[in-house]
Amino acid sequence: MRRRKMKKSRRFLQLILIIAVPFISTCSKTEKNPLVGPVVGDITPPAKPALPTLTSVGNGEIHIQWTPNTEQDLKGYRLYRAENNDIYSNYHIIMDSTATSYQDKQLEYTTTYYYRVSAYDFSGNESPKSDPVSGTPYNTTPPGQPQNLFAKAQNITAPLIELSWNSNPESDVRGYQIYRGNSTDFLTNSATFIDSTVNNYYTDTSIMTDTTYYYKIKAYDKGRSESVASNADGDIALSHVILISPVSGQSVSPLPTFSWQPVNHATQYCIIVQSTLLGVEIWKRIVTNTQTTVQYNGTTALEPGRTYYWKVASITKDPIGMNSFSETWSFRVQ
Repeated sequence: MRRRKMKKSRRFLQLILIIAVPFISTCSKTEKNPLVGPVVGDITPPAKPALPTLTSVGNGEIHIQWTPNTEQDLKGYRLYRAENNDIYSNYHIIMDSTATSYQDKQLEYTTTYYYRVSAYDFSGNESPKSDPVSGTPYNTTPPGQPQNLFAKAQNITAPLIELSWNSNPESDVRGYQIYRGNSTDFLTNSATFIDSTVNNYYTDTSIMTDTTYYYKIKAYDKGRSESVASNADGDIALSHVILISPVSGQSVSPLPTFSWQPVNHATQYCIIVQSTLLGVEIWKRIVTNTQTTVQYNGTTALEPGRTYYWKVASITKDPIGMNSFSETWSFRVQ
């Protein structure tokens, strides 16, 4: 009886192994096995990667890709780069990733770049580096035309015009050249060039009030190739608004009427009433440039016996950024 039980137990174990072994074998052949990790005693590195391919070269960029390795315990790749020669000791890592491609940017046109790729596994074994591939990212095209130039003038503490535009998308753009003229169709040359910048904004402080200035922008790259000039945009720093009434310190009704002198080239005016001299606004109203008188109609009632302050701003293009301001005058409500 005891022998029969032992035979049955052995047959049961054999049956489990018959079922389990194919399943284990199938898992071990799975390419993305979640159990893959460092293997104790593993000193075998992945195979040497195949020669990388340069998919595009030029304008300060080199695009590289390579064929994936097939090892199940592969963890990633290291991309090495050397400049101007293929001396092994000069290579340094520029990428450590699972990716099989890389976009190398902001390169110099006159430099030849060499690349080698290695593969490494979860145990830290690194393959030999691939054979080298090289390229020189010479300049092939100039930058694109700068877009959305916007000029905004102001004359608050001093006349100036602020410029802004979209940054060019090219990675080899080195900066922007700024040109100024007196009309929208002015030529961009040495006579109209005023400055250059690496930013996509600029402030021109060398201007006069009541004079319209127009601007154009050119982008240039590392090889000094210039883009087509941007569309022109301009503005004018206006003289300060001169107030008329109520004169400072005057007593007025709870619904005062404000007036001021017109300003040449203003497109709008903004009237501001404040409860304090430092600028706590209780009323603001924007009117057209044909209107130089307006009566208070704020929702906040002006209290008798209290002093308030008012000023007027001129506007040319941007109601959020006022162009120039008047002095601030006070009035007392009767």
